Amino acid sequence: IKLYYNMNFLSMALRTGIPFGIFMGAFFWFFFGHRSIGITSGVLAGVLFGICMALFASYQRRRFQADRPDFHGEELIHEGPANHFFHGEAVGGWLYLTTGRLLFRSHRVNLQPHETDLPLTEISTATPSATAGFIPNGLSISTASGAVERFVIEGRKQWRDAITNAKNRNAEQNGCR
Repeated sequence: IKLYYNMNFLSMALRTGIPFGIFMGAFFWFFFGHRSIGITSGVLAGVLFGICMALFASYQRRRFQADRPDFHGEELIHEGPANHFFHGEAVGGWLYLTTGRLLFRSHRVNLQPHETDLPLTEISTATPSATAGFIPNGLSISTASGAVERFVIEGRKQWRDAITNAKNRNAEQNGCR
């Protein structure tokens, strides 16, 4: 388990730090006009940003796991950090999938703290999507009423499969198939 968290920490640091470092390196190169200053500044900014983001993600993971809601007899299938697009803001929090629902709970430090609870019976489809049209980290949830809830998550295809499987099991148990 410790190796998993160390690899997860390293993966998060690299996935956030490298793009940030490249952007900042180009910015500093342009701003100062020196390639060596740009590259050095970009590497330092990327390393610091990546470590800070990985530390924040680790803190949030521990906090949300310790503050896990009571699902009243439902089995927890999958969980993880997520952003939920809510009234124009990507609200940070935690996404839970149980045998009966998909639940998003925002963390306290948001402009729009909220909770979104979607019963599996109301979910029509779960589709991997691209955030901002090109970043492959989105999940779109279409509901029976025609609403679409959008999330930014890790492992969007695993989430899609877990939701689809949970919906199918739920339907079989309720005799709907």
